[in-house]
Amino acid sequence: MRCLLADRHIEKQYSATHNMYYPQQLFTRPFILVFCVLSICFGSTAHAQFSGLGLGGEVEIRTTPEYPNAYETVTVRLEAFGKNMTGATINWKKNGSPVAEAKNARSLTLTTGALGSRTQIGVSLVLSDGTTVTKSYTLTPSDVDIILEADTYVPEGYLGRALPSYGSQVRAIAVPHLYKNGVALKPSEVVYTWDLNGAALEGGPQLGRQMTEFTIPNFGRTVIGVKATSRDGTILVRRAESVNVVAPEIAFYEENALFGRSFLSFTQLVSSKTEVTMRAVPYFLNNDLKDGGQLEYVWSLDGKKLANQGGNPFLLTLEDTVGGGQASGNFSFRSQKQVLQSASGDFQVKFNGANFGAI
Repeated sequence: MRCLLADRHIEKQYSATHNMYYPQQLFTRPFILVFCVLSICFGSTAHAQFSGLGLGGEVEIRTTPEYPNAYETVTVRLEAFGKNMTGATINWKKNGSPVAEAKNARSLTLTTGALGSRTQIGVSLVLSDGTTVTKSYTLTPSDVDIILEADTYVPEGYLGRALPSYGSQVRAIAVPHLYKNGVALKPSEVVYTWDLNGAALEGGPQLGRQMTEFTIPNFGRTVIGVKATSRDGTILVRRAESVNVVAPEIAFYEENALFGRSFLSFTQLVSSKTEVTMRAVPYFLNNDLKDGGQLEYVWSLDGKKLANQGGNPFLLTLEDTVGGGQASGNFSFRSQKQVLQSASGDFQVKFNGANFGAI
């Protein structure tokens, strides 16, 4: 068996199940990882937009979640600091109507309306000393979507998303659906504050800055967050989400000069031909490394390293010179500058000794 490094072009498709690879004739779709979220803060805590807060700082209204989404169950709590609440009378109103079941309760549970809708909440507190405190606020659900685009390699025609790997570049885009006092805000009118693992990006708040770019850290979790505020500083929504990070992977495909690329990847290939050409596809490899000549490539066959004969380092041609036989091989690559940008894959090829071109 003889090996030749070939420079023949072929691209294959890697399925979302990670169990098979197959090419597609459709256009390549970029990675669009959409977190369709509804106003979540600090991972899983949502917040709400208020108006009318205050009254000496001794009586406050808080909600859980703090920035609720549309049609979400919300608990509104009355907190009175430095006040003797023993024997106090509490009356709640929703959109001007008394909420009888919440009479004298310290909290009120309700469901928000559609995005941009306004729910008016009023509360009257009569203390045992006769002091009366009233408060009202408006709850307006808002939300924001975060779209992530990873700058990692997937072959042409791949219909899945390009996933981020350690050390790769990612672009984050905020798609807001924000309202203030029932009026929708244009994305350009919103102030965005991006953070990565709690550290501010882009130098802090920026008007209209819907997009940011960041590098996936080599260790630990990756959490990207964005806070959207109006120009007067009112926080409208806060969103944070963990980014799923993968390691680069290798898939092998056979290339046929007559029929083109195969539909499935293989780890074991049985051929009736006297020559096969195969390609190693480095899924989720940082594009800058793949195209920048900063990778070390190694093909080996039955434990022996193969000499690089030039051409495309991801292609290998094997030739049957003895009328049959089999061999075990491996392909690996690693970055000279990023430790975790590396992968290794094993394969087996068997020639059955039939005439060239036999089926």
